[in-house]
Amino acid sequence: MNRIFALFLLVAAAVRADEARLSISAENFQAAEKTISPELVGFNLLYWIDDQAAFESGQLARQINGINPGLLRYPAGTASQNYDWRSNQVINTNLFPYSPQNELLSTDAYIRLVKQTGAGGIVVVDIASAHLKDRKKGTAHAVAHPVSEAEEQAMVDKAMAWARHFKAKGFSPAFYELGNEHYLAFLDYMVFTPEMYAAKCKRFMAAIRAVDPDAKFAICGPSPFGRGHFHYKDTPWWPVVLKELAPDVDRLVLHKYWKPKQINKDVTAECGRFKKAVAEWGAQEGIAVDHLKIGFTEWGGRGHMDAETFGLFCFRVLSGLANEGIDFAVEWPFRWTEKGEFGSTQLIVRKSGKRRFAYHVLAVWSQFFSGKKIVPIASKLPRGIHAFAAIGENGDPALALSNEGKTAQSIQLVVAWPENIQTLELLELSASKVRKLGEKEAGKPKSVSVEPKTILILRVGKGKSAP
Repeated sequence: MNRIFALFLLVAAAVRADEARLSISAENFQAAEKTISPELVGFNLLYWIDDQAAFESGQLARQINGINPGLLRYPAGTASQNYDWRSNQVINTNLFPYSPQNELLSTDAYIRLVKQTGAGGIVVVDIASAHLKDRKKGTAHAVAHPVSEAEEQAMVDKAMAWARHFKAKGFSPAFYELGNEHYLAFLDYMVFTPEMYAAKCKRFMAAIRAVDPDAKFAICGPSPFGRGHFHYKDTPWWPVVLKELAPDVDRLVLHKYWKPKQINKDVTAECGRFKKAVAEWGAQEGIAVDHLKIGFTEWGGRGHMDAETFGLFCFRVLSGLANEGIDFAVEWPFRWTEKGEFGSTQLIVRKSGKRRFAYHVLAVWSQFFSGKKIVPIASKLPRGIHAFAAIGENGDPALALSNEGKTAQSIQLVVAWPENIQTLELLELSASKVRKLGEKEAGKPKSVSVEPKTILILRVGKGKSAP
C-alpha cells in the first residue's frame, strides 16, 4: 500500500509539473499598486572586517556599487557597543571582536563610502559601553550593572560628539539605531529591562537632537510583537517601550537569522504578523503608530547554510518582504571569516573578493525590482518554484522565477506583456555565474525552462520602443 501511495504521489507531482503555469493579464499589470521599497536592499559594514585598507584601495566602494544598496549600516551590531569612534579602537579587548589585527574602518571612511555609493547611512549608537568595564565574555545573565552618572554622561557625550562630527562632514544618517539587541541575554551588559532601555533612548535622543534637530531614530526589539525579554520572560518589551517612545522615533527594528531547517517555511509571514500586531496595539492603546517604518537591520542565514542555498533563499526573502510591505531590510554580513558561522552566507569572500550567489541576487533585485510596483501573479507552480514580478513607472516589467529543486522545470507563460515592449532579455543567476541567455520577442516565450538551483530573469530587452 505504501508503495502504491508513493507511486501515486510521484504521478501527481509529474502532472502538476506538466501543468505548471504562470499567468499575468493586462489587468494584473494595471493593478500593480504596492511599491517595493528601495531600502529592502542593504547590508552591514563591519568596522573590523570591512577595514580601512579595503576602503583606501577603492575596492570597498566598487563592491558596494555593484549592488547599489539603499542602506549601509555601521559600525556593526553587538560590536558597536565595543567601539570608540574617536580613537578608532576596540574599547575592551576581552569582548567581541576582541583584538582585531586590521586597521579599523574609520568614521570618515564610512561617511565617504556612503557619499560615493549614494546609500543611506544607519549608525548604531553605543548606549552600553560604560557597562563593559572590566567585563569578560560569559558573565552571568543579570540586569546591567549600574554605572556612575559621570560614566553614563561620557557615553552620551561621545554620541553627541559623533553627531556633531557627522554634521560637520555634511553627512546626515538616514537614522540612528539606539543600541543593539538589548532584549537578549547572552552577555550581561546587553541585559536592559525595557524600562531601562526606554530611559536610555530618551536621554541619547535628546542629546543628539541638540546637535541635529532633524535626526531620526530607530529602536529595536524581539519578534513576535508580544514576546517578552529573553531573560525576564514575563516582561513585555514592545508595549513598554512603545508607550514611552512611539511618538519620538521613526522606525522599529527587528533582527532575524534563519537556519537551514527553517528555510522551507513561509519565512516572511512573521514579518506581516508583526506589522499587523503593531497597528492593532496602537489602535487599542490610542497611540499613533502609522508613522513608524518597520524592518530589519540584520537578517540572514545561520547554521552553515551553503552559499548556493543562501542565494536562492535571499530571492525568496526579498520577495516575501516586498509582499508583506516591509519598509527596509539590511542583510548581515557583507563579508565574514571563511570558517565562521556566517562564512557561507557572506556576499563577498573576504580573502579572494569573489562575489557570491547572494551578492548577485541582491544586485539584480536592486536593479530590476527596487522602487517598482508589485504585479499580481496567477500561478500554478511546482513545489520549489517561486515567482515574482514588478513594473516600473515607465511600463517596464521584470519577472523572476527561482528553482530550488533538483531538476529543471518547464513553466508555461501566459503573459500579456505591455504593448510597447518588443523584446525580452533573459538572464540566469546561479552560484557560479550570471549568464545572458539572449533575447526573445515579447510574445514568443510561451514557456521557459528554469534550471535547478538557478534564478531566471525576464526583463525588457534593448529592442523595446519606449525609453
